[in-house]
Amino acid sequence: MAYKLVIFDLDGTLIDSLADITDSFNEALRKCGRKPLSIEQVRSMIGKGVLSFLRQALGEDTPPETFEAVHKYFVEHYAGNLSNKTIYYPGIPDMLRAIDGGRKMAVLSNKNTEFIQPVLQKLGMDSYFSIYLGGNNPYGKKPLPDAVRVIMEQCGAKPSETIIIGDMPVDIHTARSAGIACCAVFWGYGDHNDLIANKPDHTAYSPADIISIV
Repeated sequence: MAYKLVIFDLDGTLIDSLADITDSFNEALRKCGRKPLSIEQVRSMIGKGVLSFLRQALGEDTPPETFEAVHKYFVEHYAGNLSNKTIYYPGIPDMLRAIDGGRKMAVLSNKNTEFIQPVLQKLGMDSYFSIYLGGNNPYGKKPLPDAVRVIMEQCGAKPSETIIIGDMPVDIHTARSAGIACCAVFWGYGDHNDLIANKPDHTAYSPADIISIV
């Protein structure tokens, strides 16, 4: 069917931001006297928001003051280094141009809201999206359904007219909780087998696949 509203995840779906996230986190760790992590270690932890990421990386027994310091340094460094190495995945701009017009598009990420538009603007993709909501939005982060419902209301779309596209199981869970369709993409940070096990409605191996799905 043709969807009236397409909601995209950001990191691992539209953009590859792993190198910048890793650099900022390792800078925060350095300031707090901690050892750096590899880019693959960071890849395995991202997707559920910065606080969840920090809990995994630092460990539950980390003193609160250390946790707060690493969080503060990470946010400060990342705010000034959002797009040093971040790129869009090949084919993403072509896909957005192809599905633009006649439907609304939005971004729903567990990345902080204030980081979303600057990255997309730097990459020349911000004009495609009506709404940007991050993990610190007042409605709750994925997989809670409230942010999806707010986006649907503002875009005038019903659940049956809406699809969410992302690279992690949390995107599939968000779709299920909101009663909308979902498409799992296989070029991002999510594990292929985990995505398949969560039974998405659609799958995409390249951005071109999304054109026919939506």
